[in-house]
Amino acid sequence: MGFARGPIFQLVPIDLSSAGSKTFHDVAGVVSFVRAEDTGKAEVLGAKVSVMLGDVVMDQVPLTTNSIIRIRKTVSLCKFTWDAQPGVTAYILVAPDEDVMIHSPPSRQLVTQSMASALAASAASIGTSAALVAAANGSRQKLTVKNNSASATIYLGADNAVTTASGFPLGPGEGFTFEGTTGAVYAIASAAGTDVRILAEG
Repeated sequence: MGFARGPIFQLVPIDLSSAGSKTFHDVAGVVSFVRAEDTGKAEVLGAKVSVMLGDVVMDQVPLTTNSIIRIRKTVSLCKFTWDAQPGVTAYILVAPDEDVMIHSPPSRQLVTQSMASALAASAASIGTSAALVAAANGSRQKLTVKNNSASATIYLGADNAVTTASGFPLGPGEGFTFEGTTGAVYAIASAAGTDVRILAEG
């Protein structure tokens, strides 16, 4: 009667609550950061452990969830180090070969994406006194301001204290796009009645 021999591996739990280190003495060909959990067993994203492979002093390799190191020539020592990450336990898989590897995509991912809902075009006549070009708008994604004059220069600023000496200059025909700026934009011009065009996204 024969017995099947399963893959050899160890799942090493590491308490990251306090900064420290742990040395693992066994043959390692694969090192994988499987998962990190808090005290309530909820997944923790962003936990980090560093590992040094072998008994020769070398640079440490940072590991986070789903990081995998495959070593062509196995080593007999792995040294893990970490900074304090209160209440977090990391689970590191150490195996002599690739007979077993665990890849577990995080159950939660933070995804951010800026989506504009509308475009709004407008025009303004800017003179030699500071004037509002675009009011503050918390949902705005982008704002493009173009100096439509053939001769005058306009100067942009964050409030009505902007002057030709302190503002950001836009020469004749030049434009500038603000990305992620939701505050008000003011301008002053080198000549009265300077034509300015505005395109707001968001």
